Amino acid sequence: MNIRHVSEVSSLRYKNIDLDQGLKLSEGLNIFIGSNGSGKSNFIALLKFLKDGIWDESLSDKNGTTNFIKAISQLGDSRILNASNSPPEKVDLIFTFAIDNFINIEISFYLSILCSSKRFPQIHKESLSVYKPKKDTKPLYYYQFPYKSNEYGAVFDTEDSLHLRCTKVTEIPSNEIGLTIMPKLLEGIKDLPKTETLFNIRRQIINLISDWRFYSANNMNLKEIRNAEPEIGSLEKYLNPNCENLALVLDNLIQENIDFEDQLNVIMRDIVPQTKRIRPIRTGRTRISIEWHLQNTKRPLYLDEMSDGTVRMLCWAIILNSPNLPSLIVIDEPEVGLHVQWLSYLAEWIKNAAARTQVIITTHSPDLLDKFTDRLENVHVFEASNPEQTLFHVKTLSRERLQDRLDEGWELGDLYRVGEPEIGGWAL
Repeated sequence: MNIRHVSEVSSLRYKNIDLDQGLKLSEGLNIFIGSNGSGKSNFIALLKFLKDGIWDESLSDKNGTTNFIKAISQLGDSRILNASNSPPEKVDLIFTFAIDNFINIEISFYLSILCSSKRFPQIHKESLSVYKPKKDTKPLYYYQFPYKSNEYGAVFDTEDSLHLRCTKVTEIPSNEIGLTIMPKLLEGIKDLPKTETLFNIRRQIINLISDWRFYSANNMNLKEIRNAEPEIGSLEKYLNPNCENLALVLDNLIQENIDFEDQLNVIMRDIVPQTKRIRPIRTGRTRISIEWHLQNTKRPLYLDEMSDGTVRMLCWAIILNSPNLPSLIVIDEPEVGLHVQWLSYLAEWIKNAAARTQVIITTHSPDLLDKFTDRLENVHVFEASNPEQTLFHVKTLSRERLQDRLDEGWELGDLYRVGEPEIGGWAL
């Protein structure tokens, strides 16, 4: 049983997103569109919260600030509760994961967070379940706060060769996600039944989520990228969110895959045709930088001599064409700062990456959307659920419903430009 990707996310009373029916995600490409304030960033923040809140073990600091507290603070504290609801009230979240070779079997992680006007948000309920259609959902564990009676506490469904045994645990904090601290919760239990399935699934979920990577063109620190000379030694294989470790990651990827340097140079010649070679170089004994060799120049150029858009494209090229892709790549508005001519190359990089891993893109660019007319079924539209536009749901585009327009020669970006109602219309 191998967990492959996050396949659906559901939420109730979370900020301005109406996802009680769930948003199904492709294992490859997912494109989010919608007006400003329609919930795209809130959805991405929800995925980021899950990554930040779930770790291999509890990492609370000396003040008792746990992973959950840090993650929920970044998400907005009690403001994660939809503004139309009055505290105390719960925000319910469900993250569903697909399993290799099992079309109709999924793993469901449920988290209910109690938001109060007087207290910091706390975990109210949590469960991890195996879902099988036409059969009862089997919880591997579940618990509920507060501990007022015997019905509360955590119950772990553990497998025994002869019969099912349940282990009750009551010493569980409400300020840390149970999936993170599970080994500590169970280490003191005497005669603990077999837990191979539970711990195997837990390990896979943590490994998958910890590999997620989040990027935004608006977070690229171009000044630092140009001037950074990272220290050699770290084995980083992914760019960090601000991309300041560009030279180090490029060097590590080349050291690991000797063909990647040639592949990257071929790719970047589409962007800068006079490119001869882009390579990492040592600056001193322990530092590293990037040289950009061009045709008909007597010396190499450096990143502080290249345009903003060119530096951005080099970052996207490495993120999307790396031989080592993370389990999920999330990119917010990759088109920012790029010439329209380069968007066709960017779109191809995104499609190629989505053939190898799960990708989520948000965009406001009709020129970029034009390049995804062939991927209509991968486009999710965030649109208002009520006239006041305080709540937004998500729908997935249907080629059948847009076929007449497509037959007339319209591209996806054209429909976006004119405010076609089927793809969200104009925000009023």
